[in-house]
Amino acid sequence: MAHRHRPFYNLDKSVGQQQPNIADDVMLVQFFLSEESKKHTIFQWDKPSEPLLVDGQKSDLLFRWILSFQVAIKAQGSPVSADGIVNPATGAATQRSSHTHTIYTIVFLNNLFESMFPERFADLRKDPTVPGLLRAALQRSV
Repeated sequence: MAHRHRPFYNLDKSVGQQQPNIADDVMLVQFFLSEESKKHTIFQWDKPSEPLLVDGQKSDLLFRWILSFQVAIKAQGSPVSADGIVNPATGAATQRSSHTHTIYTIVFLNNLFESMFPERFADLRKDPTVPGLLRAALQRSV
């Protein structure tokens, strides 16, 4: 059967309060949130007024950004857990958490970015707006 296997940018470990918050994972979440907040018009998002730095450092501001994104997605009727945590999606095609039966936040972040920036999404390793450390991490994951 013919099919296309599109890119999917995932985490190794969870990002959020009391989570491992590995720098590469944090930077991916920060990048998606920051870029999507600049252009989105798909849903009402009451995001924090403070800009989000894409530096790979966990912070209370990052955790507020994550929660605000999840609350906005959930308000649209999408099954997402609004807990301020972005977990890695498990399994090659799994979109729902086996624990909460909600769609992983990282799936929403990927899908929204792809719909807004399809040409950039195709290969973030070549996107000059992606911080060098994140680009390097994505290169290693090939």
